[in-house]
Amino acid sequence: LTSMVATLGAVPVIRCPPGGPAEMVARKVCDALRDLAEQQNSFFSSNSRGALEQRPMLLILDRSVDLTTPLVHTSCYQTLVDDLLEFGLNRVKIPPSATTDGQGNVVPSSEPAKVVTLDKESDSFWAEHAGSMIPVAVEAHQKELQAVEEQENAIKRHTGQDPASLAAQNAGGTTALLSTVQSLPALLEKKRFLERHLSVLKATMAIIKARQVHRFVEPEEGMVFSKYAEKQAVKDLVSDAACKLEDKVRLFSVYLLTCNPSQQDSDELENAMMSSSAGEAIDEADREGLLKSLRYVKKILSLSRFGKGGAAPESPAHRGGAAGGAGGLWDFASLTRTAIQNASRQVKSIVGEARVLTSVRMMHLACKEATSEAQVAEQDGQLMYLDPKVRGEVAPAARIRSAFSRGVLFVVGGGCFAEHQNLQDFAAGRLALSGASAALRLGQETASGSMAGNKDTQFIYGCSELVNARQFMRQLAQCE
Repeated sequence: LTSMVATLGAVPVIRCPPGGPAEMVARKVCDALRDLAEQQNSFFSSNSRGALEQRPMLLILDRSVDLTTPLVHTSCYQTLVDDLLEFGLNRVKIPPSATTDGQGNVVPSSEPAKVVTLDKESDSFWAEHAGSMIPVAVEAHQKELQAVEEQENAIKRHTGQDPASLAAQNAGGTTALLSTVQSLPALLEKKRFLERHLSVLKATMAIIKARQVHRFVEPEEGMVFSKYAEKQAVKDLVSDAACKLEDKVRLFSVYLLTCNPSQQDSDELENAMMSSSAGEAIDEADREGLLKSLRYVKKILSLSRFGKGGAAPESPAHRGGAAGGAGGLWDFASLTRTAIQNASRQVKSIVGEARVLTSVRMMHLACKEATSEAQVAEQDGQLMYLDPKVRGEVAPAARIRSAFSRGVLFVVGGGCFAEHQNLQDFAAGRLALSGASAALRLGQETASGSMAGNKDTQFIYGCSELVNARQFMRQLAQCE
């Protein structure tokens, strides 16, 4: 972190939630930057002429603020490649022919695996569509590949022995032919990149079909952003023998972390999941690792309930057994709450809902302008304020309250591509916070949505380790 900030060439303002690993790392980085600035006065010389708004924001978070994001199934091209294939250091390993069995397991082959490099610096398709939904990426790939093939056929006609083509060529002079020949290397290079993506897309789609990944995306997204899910819908998925245990454990973990079900519902779903996966061909060590990660998630849930001073609300069926007239009252309250939740979800589906993750919301909170007492209280109540230029605690009146156009979001623990993409989409204005969504559609300006979409907004994402869902579950299993 210190080296990264030194590369930026400006002393950042550091914010973090109080307590835990995030505060520990933030204080160490603050001390290191302060010592560096004092030992070498000219080290951050680029900041000496800059105004306050030119200082970047460094927000340090702990992975515990959002455990669900690394677990959810997504539908973006890059996140699916990272989730379903072996992807690291911009290289993806594709099994021969991308063959899978009925359980989504890769069938062993004597042929070596194909390694494909995906680099946004040189690959225009990857740079443009890495964050696109997989159907959008597939459609765009088909269009671009078709356009390249049409150009290639046109070049063959112009340079071939077709008399009509030669006549037209001679009539137009040699300029058209020269231009066509000069464009040939770039065209072949683009075709080579598109053929790489063709193999990656085929391998990804084959695993999606075999593991039925698409069935998990929408339910998990609803859990994360609405904190609600129909128990029967979850049960239908976790009890389906055609789905892999790994995917069902991920779904069940997201359900536990977001919906806070009762103990009875949790046990019922877990039993259904284990019964349906009893015959799945899976290594016992892998099975035990998945169950360990689930046990740790359940431990986190029990600790959160203990911290709130009680257990999760019981299901309506349980409440109906209460003595006297209280049962009817509880049933009515439960039905009313369920109706409100259903109505809320229907309204959100009509007007659209901002899909901004927790970490990105906190980044927005740290970087937005705070002018009113309520905004200042919200910022300082949730995030500590550290300034490497100042020794000791910074007085509230001396803190920078203007908006930050540059920022770094660093997660202590496992980060993921889904979080990175969400941050970039928010910075580019493709996402808006829910409070600003309706106003933005009507062409109005709001304080909470004014920062997103600014062309000068630049957010950088960092983490201790970039992991996919399988690697993150292994880390959870080690904590059990």
